[in-house]
Amino acid sequence: MPITVSMKSNTLKQTAIWMRGGHGLTQSNDAAGSLNRAQTATRWTDEQGAQDFRNSAVRFFSSVDEMLADERAIFDTFQMNLTDAVREAVSSEEANASVLEAINRALQSDPSVAAASSAAGTTSAPYIAPSAQPDDAPTAAGAMPEF
Repeated sequence: MPITVSMKSNTLKQTAIWMRGGHGLTQSNDAAGSLNRAQTATRWTDEQGAQDFRNSAVRFFSSVDEMLADERAIFDTFQMNLTDAVREAVSSEEANASVLEAINRALQSDPSVAAASSAAGTTSAPYIAPSAQPDDAPTAAGAMPEF
């Protein structure tokens, strides 16, 4: 009997779609930079009020540009960490499936296990006492004394 272990592929696909948001951050960052570079003194009149407004616009677009660059760096780190976590989870699931399959094969190939499982429904099966726990084994939570 093969053992099937898998992660929710729909969840992984949805995560991959969400991770495309980094492209939007890059586009927004590029647009803010373009708007900032377009605020040249020659595009504005020489009046003091217009130049003051231009300077304010340059500061604003610069701060937006920096903020979006910082957000993109945070997003890239998150995306890298998420990709690593998914890769590790898939690897762990595959390793667990391999171990479970090996245990299953070992149980099926051991004649004493096969005999015990076929005799489990009869009353003539020998009673096998559970093995005692070692002295240094931790106490089960339910068996702990109350304080």
